[in-house]
This record gives sequence, C-alpha cells and structure tokens, in this order.
Amino acid sequence: MMKHDVRLLVVLLFGVLFDAGTLSAQMNKPDLSLQVSGGLYSPLSDDIQNIYSTGAVGQVSIAASMGLQSRLKVTGNLFRKSGNPYISINDFSAGDAGKLSLNSVGMLLEIGGRGAHNPQVWLGAGLLYFWGSEAIDGLGKNRGDGLGAMFSLSPEFQISRKLFLITEASLRLVDIKFRDGNQRYTFNLSGATLSLGLGYQFIHKD
Repeated sequence: MMKHDVRLLVVLLFGVLFDAGTLSAQMNKPDLSLQVSGGLYSPLSDDIQNIYSTGAVGQVSIAASMGLQSRLKVTGNLFRKSGNPYISINDFSAGDAGKLSLNSVGMLLEIGGRGAHNPQVWLGAGLLYFWGSEAIDGLGKNRGDGLGAMFSLSPEFQISRKLFLITEASLRLVDIKFRDGNQRYTFNLSGATLSLGLGYQFIHKD
C-alpha cells in the first residue's frame, strides 16, 4: 500500500474521532465502553483455508456513543496461525512450515437500539487497516499491508448496570500484497469471524 493511502487513512480516522468527540461533548451523558472478546476467524478463500484453516482470533474495542441509536467503535484485532504452504503438492509434506500473522485496527459506525431492551443489537460498518506477515521455513518472511472493510452484527446482553456479554458475527474484506525484495504476491485474507466476550460500561456521572 502506498504511503499516501496510509496518511489519508490516519487523517480520516482522526477527523472522525474529532467530530465524534465534539458531538459527545455536546451530549448530556456520553457513554464509553471497553470490550474484550475472542473467537474464530475463518478465511473465505479456499487456498488460504486449505493452508491455514480456521483459527483463534482476539479483539479489543472501545466504543463511544454518538446519540441514542449510534456509536463509534475503534477496534484492534490479531490472528496467528501455522499451516502447510505445500499442501497442493502431492506426496510432499513439510508440516506446519508456514506461519501467518494478521493484525488490524479500524473504525466502525454502529447503529442499533440503546435502551431497556435486552439484548441490544448493533449493526456496524467501517474501514480497517491490515498489516501482517507470512514466514515460510527456509524462505524467510514476507510482509505486507492493505485497506479493508468490516461489517458486523453484535447482540449484547446486559449482565449488570456496567457489565454486558458480547456476541459478534463479522465479515472482513481485504487483499494484502506481501513483499520481500522483488518478490510480490497477493493474499485474499477476507474472512468471517464469530466471537464472544465481555464489555464494561463507563457510566457518566453528572
């Protein structure tokens, strides 16, 4: 990805954060929540699925209310998995010679129902910045990055006044171009994620 694209993304994210902060400051009771979850990430590409298959994923998010039925969420995600990059070669097995590392940070706008009903269901969409690496034994490590999109459905179940259970189904769309010197290749690392976790609501006091 070009450096110009990275700068553009950073400016965009800070611009949205500034607008959200201005809006929240004008509200009587702005709410913040911290969310930590884990689950399974499943690549959509058959090639990636055959090499690395489904694996564990972790996520940390901070959400800020922007009104009664919308909020802004900043999220970070990581995925690590080993696999056999030579699986398509008959009569040859290198074991888990490949190691895939995938990270992302992003911003989503979520709309849904805040109120007394339980669960509260949120629908989200936003931009993600991905970066990662693929290391293959004997061949070194290739690194890359790229921009992507995320769509999510998040039912949340209130446990107490401040604590809630998070369930989330999400779809991430991204292509990453890995590079090492003059070598280039593109991975379609789009995938679906199912996760479960806990959230803590920071209650505003007048």
